[in-house]
Amino acid sequence: IEGNACPGVLVRERSNPVIYQCTVRAGRGVGMRVCDGGKGIVDASQFGGNTQHELEICDQGGPLVTRSHFQGAAGSAVAAHSKAQGTVEDSVIEDFQVAGIVVRDKATELVVARTTLRRGAGGQVPGCIVAEGAKPELRENHFEGWVIPDGDVPIQTLSAAVPKLVRNSFGES
Repeated sequence: IEGNACPGVLVRERSNPVIYQCTVRAGRGVGMRVCDGGKGIVDASQFGGNTQHELEICDQGGPLVTRSHFQGAAGSAVAAHSKAQGTVEDSVIEDFQVAGIVVRDKATELVVARTTLRRGAGGQVPGCIVAEGAKPELRENHFEGWVIPDGDVPIQTLSAAVPKLVRNSFGES
């Protein structure tokens, strides 16, 4: 799916698709939106160059995203808000402008596990921003390119956000 209008893929309400080895790129908006209780499995897919977020999870959307690659996000690679749920695991997120992952607005049932976030050449953006009462679980992820002793901030928390952090690593690969 290339050059799509917003969004390239829309999963909502009771839909529960399996999306395998799909490429969503160069769209004028969100690459994929999972919302309104939509679920589904996204496996081994590629997202890149969309003008907003590569993947947006909102309004109780709850996909399982596994073994996927997010690159070149003009916004964030993964944006989760409005009671977002679901899991992003075993994926790679790199070269983003805002943050690799933004979780906000009471997204308490989101898990990001065993994912590599690579700091882009752009510099000082965080790998993950957690805000507005969100409580995601960040488990066994690797934040590549952030050096804590140098003052880098791989995970930024704002506005009563409390992420659960379990065995994450920081630094070079």
